[in-house]
Amino acid sequence: MMSVMKIINQIKAVERVAIMSHIYPDGDAVGSSLALALALEKLGKKVDVYLQDGVPVVYSFLTGANRILKEWNGNEYDMAITVDSGDMERLGTCDEIFNSAAIKINIDHHITNTNFGEYNHIEAYASAAGEIIYRIIKMASIDLDKEIAECLYVAIATDTGGFRFSNTTSICMQVAAELINYEIDISDISRKVFDVTSLTKTKLMGIAIESLELIKEGKIAVMQINNQQMEKLGANFEEFDGIISIARNIAGVEAAAFFLEKKSNEIKVNLRSNTFVDVSEVAKKYSGGGHKRAAGCTITGISLEEAKNKIVNIQDGMQVFYLSDRELDHHGQNSSLPGNPDKAKA
Repeated sequence: MMSVMKIINQIKAVERVAIMSHIYPDGDAVGSSLALALALEKLGKKVDVYLQDGVPVVYSFLTGANRILKEWNGNEYDMAITVDSGDMERLGTCDEIFNSAAIKINIDHHITNTNFGEYNHIEAYASAAGEIIYRIIKMASIDLDKEIAECLYVAIATDTGGFRFSNTTSICMQVAAELINYEIDISDISRKVFDVTSLTKTKLMGIAIESLELIKEGKIAVMQINNQQMEKLGANFEEFDGIISIARNIAGVEAAAFFLEKKSNEIKVNLRSNTFVDVSEVAKKYSGGGHKRAAGCTITGISLEEAKNKIVNIQDGMQVFYLSDRELDHHGQNSSLPGNPDKAKA
C-alpha cells in the first residue's frame, strides 16, 4: 500500500490531473471526487473530474457538480486518480483515461479492491473514500473550506447511511464533527440527500415490494424489477439507490438481494446483510465486490430468474454463508433486531 505522503509528493510533482470514480456513482464517489478536485486546485493543479454516468440529481447541489465530464475531453494527464472504485471494470469508459495517464493512483476503501493502479492506497476500514480524501487534504496542508467540507460530509454521511451503518466509527464521527465546523448546513444536506424522493422512485418502491419473497424461514429477502417495468416508468438507474433497504430492514431478515434487469440478459445485483453474512464473498463469485455487509455485481448472459437462482441457491449463493441455527443463537441474532449494514458497492 502506498503511503499518504508518497501520494501527496507524487501529486505535488505534476501539473494536470484527472479524477474519476465508478459507474452509477453514489454520494461517496461524487463527494470524494469533487473534494479532491477542489483541494488540488488550491495547489495550482489543472484538474478534470470524470464520471461515466454523470452526477445523480440528488448530488447536483455540490460545488463543482456541474463541471463533471462524462466523456474524455481529449486532454492528456500527468496523473489519473481513482477514488471509491474497487476494480478497473467499475470505471466504465473512464478506464481509457486512467490507462492513458503517466501516473495511475488508486484510492479506495473496499476490501475487495484489486489493486489495479500503478500506486494503490486502500484503507479497508475507512468508513468512506471521503474519509481517506480528508486525511490526504489535511496531510498535504491544504486549507479546508465550506465547499470542500460539504463534499466530504456528503461522501461520509451517505456511505454510513447517515451514521447508522456498522462502518460508522469514532474516527469518521470526529472527521464529520470537524467538517461541521465549516458552517455547512447538515439539516439541509440531510433533507436533500436522505429525505427527498421522486415520484418515479416511489412507484419503483411499490413494484419492488410487490415482488418481495422471503426464503430460508424468512432470513433471506429477495426483490426484483425487470427492464419493462423500468422503461414503463421512464426510470433512470440512480432512482434504484437504497430500495434494497426495504427488504433488509424487515424483522428477521439477515440478508437481502435486489435484482435489476438493466437490459435483456444483464442483471445488476445489490446485496446487503445485517449481522454476519459476508455478501462480498457472494459478489466476488460473479466478478463483483464491496464490503462484508454491502456488495454488488453484474451478471450477464442469463435471465433475471437464472440470476436469482445463482445468487440465493444453496450451493453457490448466500445460503452457503449461513451459520447453523445453533451458531445463529450463539451470535445473539434476534429476529426483531436487525443489524446495520455497510454501504454498498455502487
